[in-house]
Amino acid sequence: MRNALMVLVVLILAGCTQKPPVGGGGPVDLSTARQQAEAMSKAVLDRDHETLADYTHPKIIEAAGGRKKLIERVQQMMKEMDESGFRMVGNDIGDPGEPVVEGGTAYVILPTTLRLKGPKVRGVSESYLLGISTDGGKTWKFADGAGLSKPEERKRIFPDLPAELRLPEKKRPVFEDAND
Repeated sequence: MRNALMVLVVLILAGCTQKPPVGGGGPVDLSTARQQAEAMSKAVLDRDHETLADYTHPKIIEAAGGRKKLIERVQQMMKEMDESGFRMVGNDIGDPGEPVVEGGTAYVILPTTLRLKGPKVRGVSESYLLGISTDGGKTWKFADGAGLSKPEERKRIFPDLPAELRLPEKKRPVFEDAND
């Protein structure tokens, strides 16, 4: 009886990280999506641009002109942020949504909350990462939702996104006065 209960608990826990996808296909391991998205987020905060590029979807790298160009662009953006007195102080990754699978590729949306601090102001920007996996969720590559907000740009980079995949609407950042 005790062994049967243990097997049941293990099966239930396994079911929490593997969800049947929308659109058919085998189960997708979502536990790695959030874990890898958090590693990417940490790389952004730590200014580890090589690791950031490792987690960036190849089509984003290609659109940027290659890995080296992507890293240069990110470094330039960070420099401009520094010069304006802003810095990222946190980037939280939420739980992944339901996966959509088409043609052996899994797509998942992970909500993000970026916290910024600047001269006498604090800001919060809610967005998302689009996670894409071609191996059932073992490895994920990501595209930042902010870069996918324009339909023409999204279609240029990812022309074959599944129709069932619903990308969140772009939200405006919220800023408030801060005296620290």
